[in-house]
Amino acid sequence: MGKITRLSLANIKKHKFEFISLLTLVMVCMLLVGSSLGAIWGIRNIFPNVMEKTGSYENYIFILEKNYNKEYENILKQHPEVETVTAVDVLWSMNTGYIDKNGKESALYMAFITADNEAKISKSPMDSTLSSEEIAALEHPIYAPYILQDSMGYKAGDTFDITYGTRKFSFTIAGFYETMMFNEMSSGLKMIVSEKDYHILSGLLPKYKAVLYNDNQGQGGYELMDSFLEECEDYSRLDIKSGLLGFTYGDMKLMVTSSAELLLNLMIVMAVIIFISVVVIIRYRIANDIKEQIVNIGILEALGYTSKEITRSYVIEYLIMAAGGVLIGTGSIVTKEVPENTVYAGNPAKFICTLEDYLEKNRHLMQTNPVYDY
Repeated sequence: MGKITRLSLANIKKHKFEFISLLTLVMVCMLLVGSSLGAIWGIRNIFPNVMEKTGSYENYIFILEKNYNKEYENILKQHPEVETVTAVDVLWSMNTGYIDKNGKESALYMAFITADNEAKISKSPMDSTLSSEEIAALEHPIYAPYILQDSMGYKAGDTFDITYGTRKFSFTIAGFYETMMFNEMSSGLKMIVSEKDYHILSGLLPKYKAVLYNDNQGQGGYELMDSFLEECEDYSRLDIKSGLLGFTYGDMKLMVTSSAELLLNLMIVMAVIIFISVVVIIRYRIANDIKEQIVNIGILEALGYTSKEITRSYVIEYLIMAAGGVLIGTGSIVTKEVPENTVYAGNPAKFICTLEDYLEKNRHLMQTNPVYDY
């Protein structure tokens, strides 16, 4: 081991607390950056994967049933971006609500669809802890998006009371399912009900025709949707945009990923701030070390060390610290004790090389970069 490296390791032992503190900061910085970047990449893939898994359509347009014409589907199919088109009956209202487990009534937008029509627009399975016999025995079964279970604590077999004006409809939750349309409390929930209950609700709630289509992951966007609606109005001479509700592929993707991406971007900003702080601390720490140890430096020079060698020893000291923080922080999982003077990385962490080998790889860089005398 070279004399410069031995001097660096001696400095590390002498300043253990400062070394460990800075090592920890670098490690936290890299953990934040590594986990955030990896998670952002994963989140961006989650949405198309879930769309494919559930077999959901990419765009939705709710047109009031009284304004709907079967010819609209043919008009939409003429657009080159459009791959597939279908239309199903659905009920939707902004005036619905529910009574929670504490008996408090709260507003909640809701859409209602039958199981047969849901099967035309999605292939997401219904999940239930009830047996087939128990579900068949339910008088008013209802299937809800998973958020009702995950965020509100409902489970299969619970009563779920829906309100509309002065009317109340009591359902029993038969199970839960994955949906990309109306799956958030803020935008509303899509409920699957029986044919009998759908018929009852249709006598009160506004009736819509849901026109669904795929455009190769949102290639058409709002430009395609607006063009389609204008063509439909030209054809029917009706104001079909009145009472209309539309979601593009981009809208749904934004609803699913925006909150998570914002949080992860904030984590990256925090990591950058930590990194800048570490760089500033190291810069002033090196300068202070040289000033504080001027006597020791004189002794080292008397022992034959040059000014450049002494300066490099300080740089290598912090290079070891930075390398350790980066290698541990970039996603490594240490499952057992790591031997001294070794470099581990990976997930789980695996032996890469000895510390001496790692330093040797960086010595050329140290020799070629400018080093200033104090």
